[in-house]
Amino acid sequence: ADWLVRQIIGQVPSVREQMSWSNRMSGIQYTARRVSDAGLAVDAEVRAGDEVRFHVRDATAAKNDLDLQLRRYALERAYTGQAGSVDACLVIPCVGRGRLLFGESGSDTRTIGAALGGQAAVGGFFANGELGPVGAVVGSASAPVYRRRTHQHDYAVVAVVFGEA
Repeated sequence: ADWLVRQIIGQVPSVREQMSWSNRMSGIQYTARRVSDAGLAVDAEVRAGDEVRFHVRDATAAKNDLDLQLRRYALERAYTGQAGSVDACLVIPCVGRGRLLFGESGSDTRTIGAALGGQAAVGGFFANGELGPVGAVVGSASAPVYRRRTHQHDYAVVAVVFGEA
């Protein structure tokens, strides 16, 4: 994954406050104004300088992304000579996927099962957040450099494949 996706959980309204007070000894009147611009609240820390991108959850994009990742997995297995049999697969989709996103139950499980040849035992459970890396692998295939950090993801699906290498 290249992006850590987080939910927008609210809007921060503009704040405009004015406070006035006076110094009894000098008789000077003070006025202070505080102005805060409106913003969005997200369920993660966003630091100054962080790059932010907006994503829209949609069933077609989610299915296309899963298909792309499964094709990539098949190519990597074929290229590395690890195209042995797959005996089973544990599928762990986020509770944000499933019937509410796809309009049907078991969409991810069926898609993954079909991509694995339809012969593997496929099962799993829903989770409220999945663990996985964000970042890239750079360098060559013989000397990869991993620049990844593990995060909790939302709206993702994790597949653990068991079989012969």
